[in-house]
Order: sequence, then structure tokens, then C-alpha cells
Amino acid sequence: MQNRVDNCPRIYNPDQSKTIPGLNGNACDNDSDKDGVEDGRDNCPATFNPDQKDTDANTLGDACDSDIDGDKIANNVDNCPAVINADQKDADHDGVGDACSRGFCFVAGKNRDAACLDPKNVFQVTAAPEVTAKTGEQVFLSIYSNRAKDAPNSSGDVTIKYSWAIVSSPDGSNDTINNPTGSVNESAAFEYHYANEGLRPTLTPRLPGTYKIKLAADLAMNDPLFPGAQHAESEVNLNVTGDAIGGGCSTGGRSAGGAATMALLGLALLGLISRRRFSK
Repeated sequence: MQNRVDNCPRIYNPDQSKTIPGLNGNACDNDSDKDGVEDGRDNCPATFNPDQKDTDANTLGDACDSDIDGDKIANNVDNCPAVINADQKDADHDGVGDACSRGFCFVAGKNRDAACLDPKNVFQVTAAPEVTAKTGEQVFLSIYSNRAKDAPNSSGDVTIKYSWAIVSSPDGSNDTINNPTGSVNESAAFEYHYANEGLRPTLTPRLPGTYKIKLAADLAMNDPLFPGAQHAESEVNLNVTGDAIGGGCSTGGRSAGGAATMALLGLALLGLISRRRFSK
């Protein structure tokens, strides 16, 4: 039988028996992973990898190499698993290393669910923080923007005028934001800082539930990249746990005032029934 059609060209096997998946006949089957590459020259003999790809050329195929790029950082924690980047630098905090990133778009650390901030885009802001707080806990509100001084090709910080407001809150809540308006002009890592911490916007929720908070922002000066696009908005959810403070109650979607009214009506009705019994 000619070599080109013999499933064991170096071993005599006229019956060409082949009961195990793979390219070789039973008489010479030494391909453990059945990828068509014999174990003796397979760079991942126990892992299927017919392409035999070996990014870091260490004779260990990518399919079974715990450090594909050979930068001493394991694939499962490497932010560029196929590109050497021992420093793991990630300037825009998007979880993808600069060495393999397709572009810059900053992810706000205190609100990672918000759209990333692209310095090449129109004026953007991100409201933060997206956290779970307890009733009575003071929550400090933060502003991120794509016009911060850390943005690539930035000429420096710009002044932003802001206004915070509660869009929705648990039934019965009359909470408000302290120091809701003002302006900021200094930033670090895309987050603007309030010059006077005593005037920083805060919210101290008294009821458990979800508070939706809205940030409205305006550039104090014309935007050189997109003239006329001075306004931006962002929303963030604050989830609150714990007991209601100040006698409030938000169970069953009923307001605290409504619950108190029902309780008083119940007492009045009980008193009326008692008086009728004594009068008989």
C-alpha cells in the first residue's frame, strides 16, 4: 500500500484497521488528543491543537500554556494574555492592557457600569458612586468627565458647573441632596475634586430601596473640540439597605405617612367598638 494512503506508513498493517478517532491506524496510533499531530512532535500532546500555535516560542503550545505570551503573568490574570506586557499598564481602567488595547476610553472606577469616557467624543460626565449604602450613611457624590486633564492631548482641566437631583426614591422618602449645585475645576484620574469638601454634594438616605440620582453638567467655557456642545447628563443608582430612620416605612410600596394614618384609623375604630359595648 502506498505511503500517501497508508494510515501507518512505517508499520506493517495490511488490514488498515482504525477504530479510534484520528488520522492513524490502530497499529501506530500515538496521537493522544486526536488532533492529527503525533504525541512525539505535538506541543500539547494531551490538548487538541491542530494549529500548534506557540506565541512565545517556548515549545509549549498556546492551548496548554498557562502563560501564552511568556511575560511571567498567568493568562487568567493577564490583561493582555497574548501580548508581552509585564507592567500590566491600563491607563483607561477598562481591564484591557495598553499593549493590546484598541483605543482609549476611560472607565470610572466608582461607576463601572456607566458608558466609558472618550476624550475624542463630545463632552461627557459620569455620576458616581454606584454603591450599596445603609440608611443613615452619608454618601459623597462624585463627578467624572472626559474633559479632565488626564485625557490624552488635554490642555488642562476645564471648569464644570454641576447640579445634582434625585429623580426617583423609595415611597415615602423626602430626602434631598445637600449642596446640590456648584462648580469644579480640578481633577485627577478623570475624577473632579471639590475645592471645599464642606460644600461637597452628599445624600444621607433614610429609607431602604433604590435612589436614582441625576447629574447635570455644563462647561463654563466653549468646548474647543465640539463648539456648542456644552451640556452633559448622567444618572446613577444608589441601593440602600437597613431599617427606615425617623419612623419611616417603605414596605409594600406604602409611604410612612400612609401607614401611620391607617394605624390611627384602626385605633379609632377599636375605641368606637369598645364604647358601644359598655353602653349596652
